Amino acid sequence: MPKYAYHCKTCGEDFYAFHMMSEKLEKKDGCEKECSLSKVLSFPINLNKIDRVEKVGDLVKQHIEEAKEDIKKEKEKIKKEEFKT
Repeated sequence: MPKYAYHCKTCGEDFYAFHMMSEKLEKKDGCEKECSLSKVLSFPINLNKIDRVEKVGDLVKQHIEEAKEDIKKEKEKIKKEEFKT
């Protein structure tokens, strides 16, 4: 669900609310007064323009490779212990 910024003209508070695009927020949660709400325009964030040092998934791939190495070492250790007895 999208996050929207609102301003309450009655109490002067700014807050965020999550709701579907088709819904309209009538009342602020936790407010006992009759609020006059207005939606505050916000700029969308374009994640494609943010400079990323690593590609998405690189950290996961790194952990998978490390786990494979650990498993390989454990298998070799177990084989050595089995042949000793």
